[in-house]
Amino acid sequence: ENSAKANSPSTPEEKIILFRGLFHGREDIYAVRWEGRGGKSGYSPAGIMDWRAIHSARPGERKRVARKTRMLLPLTPDAIRKHLTGKQTIGIYPLLPDETCWFLAVDFDKKSWMADAAAFLEICRQFRVPAVVERSRSGNGAHVWMFFDCPALAADARRLGCALLTRTMERR
Repeated sequence: ENSAKANSPSTPEEKIILFRGLFHGREDIYAVRWEGRGGKSGYSPAGIMDWRAIHSARPGERKRVARKTRMLLPLTPDAIRKHLTGKQTIGIYPLLPDETCWFLAVDFDKKSWMADAAAFLEICRQFRVPAVVERSRSGNGAHVWMFFDCPALAADARRLGCALLTRTMERR
């Protein structure tokens, strides 16, 4: 039997567990992707807004009232399920309150993104840093992900990423 197939998650619950194990971040909050007028898009914390309070505030105070009265939503299996089924794109807040993280992502998105990401992956392999690549939503870029076995100090994770980028730039 194919070991990759035998070890890959099959039920939706197993996929949610895998996702949470890889993209381990804050549990008390997550972000939701939005698209606005004119093609503008971004991420905002998932939450429930008190529209009555917002609309009753003076126009200049509405943003402050919105931030003050919103109830932020925790990351739940249902939010992850919606993400994995394409119903909603979410973002994880990887920096934990104790200034640690479980993964690092490096973004490549200029004209030479494909060659740059390949060179970075080669340096990761050379230094035995496990890394995987994912093509960006636009198709014109990539993210290289490095997952840690235990939480790492965010400053150390950043130093690792910078060192690998520096070695990559020495070659390319």
